[in-house]
Amino acid sequence: MRYAALAILLWSYLLGRLITASAVINASLWQRRTERAQRRAARARIEGSHDRHVRDGYAPTEPTPGMSTPREGTDGRTDGL
Repeated sequence: MRYAALAILLWSYLLGRLITASAVINASLWQRRTERAQRRAARARIEGSHDRHVRDGYAPTEPTPGMSTPREGTDGRTDGL
């Protein structure tokens, strides 16, 4: 009877270790998969952009000083086009 109780305790310990190890492995694989997906998305954004400012993560909303901005005339056309 004593050996049966010892065997049950041993198997319970091993089963608990197995469940804990599987949870840790699952979490690390999930983290690796999400980080890889984020890197791929960032790389796709960078490769899809040809503008230097957008590649750096900054897209200016105001024109650069000294650059002329097209203005719409009375006939609906823009200057410089």
